[in-house]
Amino acid sequence: MTNKVVAFGEILLRLTPQYGRCLEDTPSFDCCYGGTEANVLISLSALGNQTSYITVLPDNSLGYAAEKHLHRYEVDTKHILRKGSILGSYFLEPGFGKMQSKVIYNRKNSEIASIEDAPKLFDIDEILSECSLFHISGISFALSESCRNLCFRFLEKAKELNIPISFDFNYRKSLWKESDAKEIYRRILPYVDMLFCSSLDLRVFLDTTPEEFFSGYHCAYLIRREREILSNARHRVYAEILHHTDHGTQHCACSPFEIEVKERIGTGDAFSAGVLHSLMKKPEDIEGALSFGMACFELKHYIPGDVMAVTEKEICDFIENQNKDVGR
Repeated sequence: MTNKVVAFGEILLRLTPQYGRCLEDTPSFDCCYGGTEANVLISLSALGNQTSYITVLPDNSLGYAAEKHLHRYEVDTKHILRKGSILGSYFLEPGFGKMQSKVIYNRKNSEIASIEDAPKLFDIDEILSECSLFHISGISFALSESCRNLCFRFLEKAKELNIPISFDFNYRKSLWKESDAKEIYRRILPYVDMLFCSSLDLRVFLDTTPEEFFSGYHCAYLIRREREILSNARHRVYAEILHHTDHGTQHCACSPFEIEVKERIGTGDAFSAGVLHSLMKKPEDIEGALSFGMACFELKHYIPGDVMAVTEKEICDFIENQNKDVGR
């Protein structure tokens, strides 16, 4: 049976200056849409899964354009709420040479952040019917108190229905304080079955380490990814998956390796999608999930924009054809 993955989050309009231009002097912007949960769903959809996205969009052309973006990748949008006129956006100034990339958010008053009486506006029971996995990130909890309350309603209902829950820390210091995030993350963890994180996330927000994590938390999977920035164009990456059961903990790690970087935005989302896709098919095969997830992660670095819509066969071919000549 095809998996159905439901995710809640905010989709944003991304505006990027021409390559090599700063925000202050660019004459035009390239436009696309993105947002971590939407990015994950788009990749999962391309990999052959049913997906459904829950969000709030303005009832105007911007909102319809964002929805059309999702339709292009066959993400179901029937539960999206339409109201108001403001779509969140962000400006990305890509780094080049020794210059860092910069992101400026314009999302404070977006419709999803301003939502009130959300439980009355979404039929959560219907939304989660026939759901195989619910995915969400820390960004959604940071948007506003009302949005945070809605996120917890989704977690509570998913747990009540025994639906596995996937969570990615995705801490953004521009959205909330570290101390506030720490409190909320600790409330989230009891609901979570599959946790995406870094060592820094575990240390800062949970006061733990990968080795000690399962003694204090009861996730089934700890999925850790690390990045060392050697330059804007070259990074060293590493990842591991720990699978905890009543019979013990399985562990699989990849050796650190270097990758070229053309596009960094959305790479973690591609990794999450690859791992989730694999684990939904074969829950015990963490080695296969890690290999597939890291292939998605690496490949996304070469694909511009926020999303990676690549088929399972294309990912497998990418793994098989590493260091080979042109495929003909």
